[in-house]
Amino acid sequence: LEGLVDYANIQAELITEFFFGYVKNGYAWLFPKRDHVNVGIYTWDGSVKLSKQRLRAYALNRIGSDKLHHIVGFPIEFGGRNHLQNRERVLLVGDAAGFAEPLLGEGIHNALKSGRAAASAIIAFDNGQADSLRLAYKKQLEPLFNDLARCEVLKRFFYSNLNGIGFAALNCPISK
Repeated sequence: LEGLVDYANIQAELITEFFFGYVKNGYAWLFPKRDHVNVGIYTWDGSVKLSKQRLRAYALNRIGSDKLHHIVGFPIEFGGRNHLQNRERVLLVGDAAGFAEPLLGEGIHNALKSGRAAASAIIAFDNGQADSLRLAYKKQLEPLFNDLARCEVLKRFFYSNLNGIGFAALNCPISK
């Protein structure tokens, strides 16, 4: 759930913020933009209800204003790696296929990866290198499925240990 606050209504100095744990199994954020701030709350947990009231309370606490407009909510689809599409000539990608990662709710990266996988599967099928478009796509998606499985493990570990090692992990640099 997210909304916008115009700078004219803000009483605090702004920085980009991720506030992990503000919402159970999720986080809140501030993203300063050119003429407004994007304020939002996220959870991967379907039992946690997000509300405009909670969003406004977060904005008021962090930036001194609850004058949000253009408040919108977006359901994020997870779990696509756990079921294979049953149509031979239809390939779903990105959020439509449930390929958002649950740790942070990010979906653009996996939308691009699954789009490329779909294109590769179509080319392989059209060139006679695969007997089934659906199975060719599944094979192309294996690296993405592995990433999603890792995110699922990280999500459970991170959010269940947020007050201890999960929070400390935020301060660790990530290297290849």
